Amino acid sequence: MSRGKAAASERATRPRRRASVLLRRVVASFVIAPPVLLGVYAGGAWFLLGTTIVTFLALREFYALSARPGARLVQPLGFLLAFGVLLANGGRDLVIGALGDPSAIPGAHLVAGWLAPDRFAYLARFSVTAAVILPLVALLFERRDTHGRLVGWALTLAGTLYVAWLISHFQTMRLLGGIGSDAGRGWVFYTLAATWSFDSGAYLVGSRIGKHRFMTWISPHKTWEGVAGGLLLCLAMTLIARSSLPLIGAPLATSLGWAPLPIPLWHVPLLALAVSCAAQLGDLAESMIKRDAGAKDAGALIPGHGGMLDRVDSLLFTVVLIYYYAVVVAL
Repeated sequence: MSRGKAAASERATRPRRRASVLLRRVVASFVIAPPVLLGVYAGGAWFLLGTTIVTFLALREFYALSARPGARLVQPLGFLLAFGVLLANGGRDLVIGALGDPSAIPGAHLVAGWLAPDRFAYLARFSVTAAVILPLVALLFERRDTHGRLVGWALTLAGTLYVAWLISHFQTMRLLGGIGSDAGRGWVFYTLAATWSFDSGAYLVGSRIGKHRFMTWISPHKTWEGVAGGLLLCLAMTLIARSSLPLIGAPLATSLGWAPLPIPLWHVPLLALAVSCAAQLGDLAESMIKRDAGAKDAGALIPGHGGMLDRVDSLLFTVVLIYYYAVVVAL
C-alpha cells in the first residue's frame, strides 16, 4: 500500500476509533460516578474509605510506572505511610464526625489521648515526617546491590506526597464548615464537576477540531482548541455551582443537599480559568511521568480512561487550588 493510501486509510478509521473510545468512556463514567457521588454525599467514614481506595489504586500505578532497573522502591511502606497521611489530614475528623462524641465509642477511653485534636496534630506532622525518613531507613538494610537506593527512596517519597497528600485535600475540603457539617459537600461536588467538565470538553473539542498543538514534547495531542472547549464547560459548571442559572443550579443544589457556593459573580471567569489551568497542568504532569516510563496509560483499570491515576491526575491539582480558594477567599 502506498504512503498516500495508508494515510487516507488512517484518516478514515480515526473517527471510528474516537467513537469507540468515547463510548467506552461514557459507559465507564456511568459505572464509576454513582459510588463516587454517593461517597461524597455520605461523607464521614464512607468518604475516608473512598479516598483510601482511590489512593491505593493510584499509588500502585505510580509505583508500577516508577519501577525501573536498579531502583529500590519500598512499596509496602509507601502504602502504609500513604494511609497515615490520609488519616492525619482529615481522616480522623471524618470518622469522628460520623460517630459523634468519641467518648460514646466503646473502648474510646483507650485511645482518647490520640483522638484529641491537639494530639492528632502531632500525629499529622509525624506522618509526613515518617514518609520522609522511614523509606530511607528501610533501604539501609537492603543487602543487595547498593545502587539505586537514592532513586528508590525519592520515588517512594514522591508517590506518597504526589498521590496521598494531594488526594487528602478532598478530605479537608469535605470537612469545610467543621466536623459533622456538610458545608464542604458542595465544594467537593464542584471540584469533581468542574474538573471532569474541563477534561471532557478538552477531549471532545480537541479530538474533533483541534489543530494548534502545544507542549508536544510532553503530550502530542493537546491543542488550544481543546483547552478552549474545556474552559467553556468549566465556566458553565462554575456558574451552576453558584446557582447563577436558576433553572439548573438551585434545583440541583436542593436535590443533592448542598447550598449554592459563595462564589462572587466576578470571580466566576477567573476561578474557571484557574481551575482549567490547574486541570491541564495536572494532566500534563502525569503525562510527563508516563512518558518518562515509556507508557501510554498508567493502567487498564477503567475502559476508555486508562488507570486510576489517569482518572485523577487533573483532580490532584484542582482540589488543592479550589480548597485554598474556598478557605482563603470564599469562606
